[in-house]
Parts: sequence; C-alpha cells; structure tokens
Amino acid sequence: MHILIAIDSFKGCLTSQEANCAAAEGIRDSFPDAKITVLPVSDGGEGWLDAVHQAIGGEIHTAKTLDPLLRPIYAPYIYVPQTNTVFIECAKVIGLGLLAEQDRHPLGLYSHGMADMLIAAWQAHPGCRFVVGLGGSATCDIGAGFFMGLEDYDKELNLRNKEKPKVTIAADVANPLCGPTGSARLFAPQKGATPDEVEILERRASLTAVRWKRLLNGKDCSNNAGAGAAGGLGYAFMQWLDAEYHPGIELLLELSDFKRLAASSDIIITGEGCADRQTLLGKVPMGILKSVQSEKKETVANKPYVYLIAGKVEDKNQLLQAGFSCVESINPPDIPLSIAIQKQTAINNIRTTVSRIINRYLQQKLL
Repeated sequence: MHILIAIDSFKGCLTSQEANCAAAEGIRDSFPDAKITVLPVSDGGEGWLDAVHQAIGGEIHTAKTLDPLLRPIYAPYIYVPQTNTVFIECAKVIGLGLLAEQDRHPLGLYSHGMADMLIAAWQAHPGCRFVVGLGGSATCDIGAGFFMGLEDYDKELNLRNKEKPKVTIAADVANPLCGPTGSARLFAPQKGATPDEVEILERRASLTAVRWKRLLNGKDCSNNAGAGAAGGLGYAFMQWLDAEYHPGIELLLELSDFKRLAASSDIIITGEGCADRQTLLGKVPMGILKSVQSEKKETVANKPYVYLIAGKVEDKNQLLQAGFSCVESINPPDIPLSIAIQKQTAINNIRTTVSRIINRYLQQKLL
C-alpha cells in the first residue's frame, strides 16, 4: 500500500513538515509496511519556500529587508539558476508570525519590505523571473508600502514601461481588492483589525484604487482575481508590475510532479488547521482533491482515496459532497483551544487520528 501525505501547515502550531511527519507515524502505528511519501505543501503562505525547495531544490539566499513594523531583518529567498527564477515568501518578510500579539494592528503595518526583497534579488540575479508566495501577511496597506519602496528604485525597474520584471503571484485566495470579499472586510479582522479599522482600511483601498487608476491612464486591477491577497499586495503587484495570478497550490503541485505521485497512491492524506467552506475556494486540500479528480479514470474511480484532517472542521457535509473520502477533526470536541494549539498536542492528535483512519481502511478492505 502506497500512502501520500500532503498536509498544509497548522498556522501558529505546526509546519507542513511537522504535520506530515506526525501523520507518517500514525500510518506506521497501524501498517508498518506501508510505503509512505511525504510532500510538504503550501498555497503561497507559510511554508512556501520549504515546499518549493523540497520540490525543485535551488540555492537559498538571504537579503536585508524590513518587517511590517519597518524593523531591519534578514529574510530568505530561493534562486533556481537553471531557470533564472527567484521564489519569495511574503510571510517571511511581512508575515503575521513575525509580530508579537500586541503589535498586530494593520493600520500601522507596512509592506515596504517586499520591495526591498524584490530589489535585492533583482540586483543579485539580473533579469530573473519572480514567483512570489502571497499569504500569511500581517499588512493590509493595499501594497502602498510596497509601491513606495518600488518608487525608490524606479530607474532600475522601469515601472512605467515594458522592461519590468516578470512576476507570478501565488496565493490561496482569488478575492478582489474591495467589497464584502475584499482585503479589508474579509481578511483584516483575522489580522487584528477592529470593525472601525476595517472600514478605514476599506476606504483607503477604494481611494487608492481610484488614484492609481488615474496615474496609470485608466488601468485598474482592483477587481482581478487575487487582488485582495496579502492585504491588497496582490493588487499592487498586478497594478505596477503586471504580475500574473496563479493559485498557489496548483503551482506547487505542478512543480512537485504531484499527478505522478498521486497516480501510484492508494491513499492521499491532506489537511489544514481549519477545514470549512473556505477550503473549497482553493486552499491546499481542495487543490489536491481537484488534481486527483481531474486524473481519475472509470477503472480506478475509487483510487486514490483522499482523506482530509484538520484541527477544526465545519461545513463537513459540503466537504464530503466535494469529493473527500472522509473529513475528520484531530481534536476531541471538548478540548480547550489553548491546549489544542500546543505543538505536542497537535502532533499526538494527528498521529492518533491518522492511525484510526488507516485501521478503518484496512478493516473495510478485509470485508
């Protein structure tokens, strides 16, 4: 039996690699002879660089930049010489995980560091192409800080002509910049914004879009898929650098040769911190399920099984209807959140849940 494990990070708790390793232990508990393949995954947020590096290798470099509070930091990026491509993870530069709880106030956080990162890589690898993972950001500044940083280097980047760098943004959301599903109203509360601050951020986004449309002679990317990613940073990348949006998990699965791995698997175990209806909008588990569904033939309609585990499960029926073979929470219903998010607790619960799933699968096979 071949089992492929591809679990996303449990944000603030486990990395993708840690979650995968816990699942692998659960498999060995129930079926020591199983062939196990572990694939770190990310949709463009936390863990993007680790997943890319495992998939295609490349050189790890660091660059001096600024965090969301404009404090100097060094952040990594990956350079692949064969294709002259640089991979950047937004969460490593302006990520929520870089801030203490008391500093998570989106009105005072800026994306300037992403411009410094881009320029540092551009200077080190002239003519390179960029693939930027957008996710896990603390900022909600519509990319205004990023734009101001780019202006400092405008002669190098030629923002207003056709010589600018080629950029692909990889994100887990296809939302527009403004409106009920935009960067402020949908995502800012998750970053610490109060209801009043959400409305201020929404107004800023609307006014910025009007101003930048005027500056670029009518060009307006505010309604593009992915414009609302990373607090509007996706919009800034598209507006000023003509960046192309691509669902992050689809891009990573392509880099990882996922379809070949899935074709030889009996079971695929995927997961994330919280599985609900938003999972269906393009997060890691749904990207994996869609890839499997696109390859299934009638003769192997039940292979591979795709199992979804999560720290919290909502909208279970919708997830099952989408095609997951099973959807399970790793946590008992009465466990306090403060305990559930402890690393060792999560590792133990993933291991126990996966062991139970594999036992159930084996019992079904014996019937």
